[in-house]
Amino acid sequence: MKKERYIYITLVLLIIFINVSLIFNNNVWCDEAFIINGCKLGFKELLRYIAVEDKRPPLYLLSAKIWSNCFGLSVPSLKIFSIIPAILTILIDGLIIWKRFGFRSSIIFCMLVGLSPAGMTKNIEITIYSWTLFWVTTSALMAFEIYKKPKIYKNKLFFIVVSLGAAATHYYALLAEIFIYGALFLSLIIKYKNKQSIFNVMFISITTMIGYIPCLPFFLRQFADASGSFWISDVTLSTIISSQRMPFEGENTFTFSNEFTALFWIMNVFVFINLLNEKKEKTEEKEKTYFAIMCFILLLLIPVSGYVFSKSIRPLYISRYFYCVVGVLWIFNAISFSILKLNKYIFRLIISAIIVMFIFDYPVIFEREYETETKAVVDLVNESLEKDDIFVNNIEECASWELEYYFPGHKYYLNNDQGIYYKDQLFDFSNLDTTAWYFCGGELDITEDQLADWKLSCEFVGTGNFDNYYYCYIYKLIPY
Repeated sequence: MKKERYIYITLVLLIIFINVSLIFNNNVWCDEAFIINGCKLGFKELLRYIAVEDKRPPLYLLSAKIWSNCFGLSVPSLKIFSIIPAILTILIDGLIIWKRFGFRSSIIFCMLVGLSPAGMTKNIEITIYSWTLFWVTTSALMAFEIYKKPKIYKNKLFFIVVSLGAAATHYYALLAEIFIYGALFLSLIIKYKNKQSIFNVMFISITTMIGYIPCLPFFLRQFADASGSFWISDVTLSTIISSQRMPFEGENTFTFSNEFTALFWIMNVFVFINLLNEKKEKTEEKEKTYFAIMCFILLLLIPVSGYVFSKSIRPLYISRYFYCVVGVLWIFNAISFSILKLNKYIFRLIISAIIVMFIFDYPVIFEREYETETKAVVDLVNESLEKDDIFVNNIEECASWELEYYFPGHKYYLNNDQGIYYKDQLFDFSNLDTTAWYFCGGELDITEDQLADWKLSCEFVGTGNFDNYYYCYIYKLIPY
């Protein structure tokens, strides 16, 4: 046991070091820029920003605002804020898994949370995803704890807290909680068949509903807006399939990512079929098997629900939303080893696969986090940027968030009338009375005749990209 504790502590410290090694940069993609720009606002303006501009519940942005007020508004600071839930997941959930399913299962779980392609990507993103993973994963494990010992009130209270955290962070995390609550309530009633189980269901339900009331106005406003207009244009079966790649690929394709995706999902399906055929005699072993099966079913319900919503309402699902339940996938991967009593060679194979994934993917993530092209673009523009200059782009609204982050204190406009988000947002260059920095997704889309009619001179500044995400041609349009 002492040796196992040392291994566990060493692994946790190694995971923290590896993730922290990726945060010391100033490269952000559009969602991260949106978060940072929001943190610059006062709390009253931020609430409006969340309700009107954002399409997510308010907890993350409000928490990030408080964090940035205390520890500074910088990329490394906010990336640390994203690493914290990954550490909590490893410490809290990893120890629960150790207690219930054994040391080896906890090691598999911790390595997947901290060293998988999706983990290393989302753990350091200035977005909601590492927090959703913590809330939903902990909620699933606490549901199992309540099922095992329904009379312990601290477990029920902690379950309610983490469930509300999930529901107040992402709407697909809210959906995951609805499924988790349904599974827990049904299991309690079937197993105990007494008044206490009914009381537990009522207590948890009512307390959770009361706790969610502050988020309800945001939900109603954002759902109404998203029903009419949302940036996702289409959801197909390939979208659903691609979300199954994301845990083993993250946001960056790396060597052999297809092979690792296939390996793990073939293994998962094989394990699931074996769990269905398991005939355990002891009640405790049966309950562990049922829990693993419910975890796997939840992994299917989220993308299927996303597809159904998208076809019945409007497109409302993309592959990264699956990350809300990726922690449940890691639970399934980890505890199945214990339940099926697989031998040490299978354990070594799984650990080796995770390590090889890490070896291939870490350099890709490191290169993206520390790429220098973003800085080169910022330096190039700042060389001749004037206080009254404005920024226009023909890429998308999200690119304006990037421009606002890297060049604060100016005005930002869109020149794009294509797509759901961008109707009626063509910029009127004919009335331009100050220098405009024009960021184009390709070569200049203004003709020589138009420049002459609008009395504008055009200077090509150069090319570049922001965070290997927006590749652009940069022009200066100067009125004369």
